[in-house]
This record gives sequence, structure tokens and C-alpha cells, in this order.
Amino acid sequence: MRHNIAMFMECQLMQNVRTMWMEQKAQEERLVDATARRLKARFGVVGNSVNENFNRGEMTVEHSLEIARRLVATGNEDRSFSLARDELERVTRTRDAVLELEQEMQDLLQLFSDLQLLLQGQHEQLILIQQNVEKSCQNLVASAEHLQAAKQHKKKSCCVLQ
Repeated sequence: MRHNIAMFMECQLMQNVRTMWMEQKAQEERLVDATARRLKARFGVVGNSVNENFNRGEMTVEHSLEIARRLVATGNEDRSFSLARDELERVTRTRDAVLELEQEMQDLLQLFSDLQLLLQGQHEQLILIQQNVEKSCQNLVASAEHLQAAKQHKKKSCCVLQ
């Protein structure tokens, strides 16, 4: 029973972790898109043809997305643009909160994994105890039968001696 509860709780935790990771990825994609839009506005992105636009000093959409992903990955997207101090602080707090939450979820996952190992060990011990109790019951029944047989033999031997 405890094993099932632990497994259920671990599954719920994993599901919540996956959901949080998916939300984090979605937030990161939104940040990449916003950075790409700022790049388009600042440097003038035109079309998708690399050769034509590169010769004129313009960026393609794919190139701006690539640069935006690199800027977000390194945390330098704020250096390329003059973000308002409030927005930068909010983004930093959100990123820190997400990283802290991710660390706490990893700690919880480790805790539940340890709990599962403990419960599994206790489960094995409970099975051994149950087997010993069943053997004891069988031995008790057998000993009662042997006592009855001994009483019968005692009565017969008493009759023979008289």
C-alpha cells in the first residue's frame, strides 16, 4: 500500500516537473520571439534569402531568431537593447524564481526517490514477517495435532501398563 502511494506521489511529482519545464520552455520561446522582434525593429530584418540580404547588411528572419536564441541562452539579450530597469528586474526575478523552483523540484524528486527506496526495503521486510507468521501458524497447527496424537498414545500406553 505504501509502495503504491509512493509511486503515485512520484508520478504526480514527475508530471508537475514536466509541466513546469514545459512552461519554462514556453516562457523561453516567448522571450526569444520578443528578442527577435526587437532585433527586427532595430536592425531591419527582410525576407528569407541569405545571399541578397547579407550583401546589403540586412538580417533574415532565421538569422534574427538564431541570434535571439543565442542572446537568451547566454543571458545577454538585455545588453543588446536598452530594457527598462523595471522589466529587467522582473525578468531577472522570474528567472531566479524559476531556477529556484526547478532546484526545489529536483530536491523533491530526490526525496521521493529516497522514500521509495525506504518503502521498498520495508515492503520486503513486511513480506518476510508475513511469511514467518504464516509458517508459525502452520507450525502451531501441526504442534496441536502432535499434542493430540501424544495424548492418544499416552492413554493407550496407560491402558497397556495397567
